[in-house]
Amino acid sequence: MFRLMLFILLGWVMSFTAVADHGWHYGHHYPRHHYLGDYPPQVIYVRPPVVEYVPTPSYYAPPVYYAQPANGLLGGLVGGAVGYGISQGDPVATGVGALMGVIIGNGGGW
Repeated sequence: MFRLMLFILLGWVMSFTAVADHGWHYGHHYPRHHYLGDYPPQVIYVRPPVVEYVPTPSYYAPPVYYAQPANGLLGGLVGGAVGYGISQGDPVATGVGALMGVIIGNGGGW
């Protein structure tokens, strides 16, 4: 009875190995992709692009030179001369004339 049980158990264990083929078909070894159709993907090597690190051009605004118009200066000279002439040399009247000439020369405002 022990031999019969051993024979049945051994046959049962061997049946699992017979069913599990793992690529062996009729005594010949076939790669898995041969009969399943899943081939490895095609690899295409592409050279990486050449990258040039060039600094971006910086924009520098041209310098702005604000030239004050000479209208106020000329108005002060003319106003001082007129005030000096009218007041016959009075320094206060000359200063007031120069101040009025600067105001008029600058367009009426400071």
